[in-house]
Formats: sequence, C-alpha cells, structure tokens
Amino acid sequence: MLIKEFKIQYALGTLRLLELVKVAKNPNTFKSILKMVSKDKNWTIRHNVASNPNTSPDVLEKLCKDKYKEVRIEAERMLKYHNNWRKFCNEH
Repeated sequence: MLIKEFKIQYALGTLRLLELVKVAKNPNTFKSILKMVSKDKNWTIRHNVASNPNTSPDVLEKLCKDKYKEVRIEAERMLKYHNNWRKFCNEH
C-alpha cells in the first residue's frame, strides 16, 4: 500500500485493527506513518509503534507521556535503546 493510500484509508477509518497492528509493528514502516498512528485512539496501536525500532525519538518522547503505563514503559525502553545506539555510534 502506498503512503498516500494509507493516509486516506486511515483518515477514513477503513483500516481494520489487525492491519494497523501490522503497520505499527513493521520495522520497514515509514517514520511519517508511525508518527501518524502513534496518535491512534487504540493503546495497542500506540504500544506497537513504541516497540518499533524505526520509530523516531521525538515520537517516542511523546509516547513516554501516554496515559497507558504499558505504552509509556515501552516508549522509555526504546528511547534508551536509541540513545545507547547513538552513543555507541559516536564512540566508534
């Protein structure tokens, strides 16, 4: 599915939960799509975005303030992963 098509279907609400979970989990999902679905009303979608290694640190920082503890914990864990990876790269 193309980005434009996804954005239209997402805005219309025609994507099923299982499709959104697959998108949120997929490490090849574009950062712009992950940013979009990180604001989804369903906490499981946001949790999967938080666990995706392709999710940008700025999105993870916002998810660290999520109202659901599970989302916050996962976002904090992945933010540490990003920070450790960046530190490793800078040292080598």
